[in-house]
Amino acid sequence: MHHLHCDVNHKTACGRLWSEISKQGWNHPGSNEPSSFEPEVRLCMERLCLRAVAEGAVSEPKGAALLRVSVSELDRRLMAQAA
Repeated sequence: MHHLHCDVNHKTACGRLWSEISKQGWNHPGSNEPSSFEPEVRLCMERLCLRAVAEGAVSEPKGAALLRVSVSELDRRLMAQAA
């Protein structure tokens, strides 16, 4: 019975917290959060694509498409990795 009581309190607290988040307008992209973070950079995906292109497993146009950049931007990133 004690576990059930904790679960109910947890759900109530979460509901109140979400209500406050919604009231403040913090629950949508572009909101004015009190402590906002920089957008996450997809470094793992970029490293994997650059490696695949460098090793010839993926063509440059396909690698560029996967990263949503131009082929010239992909070449620039490949050269930066080599330096």
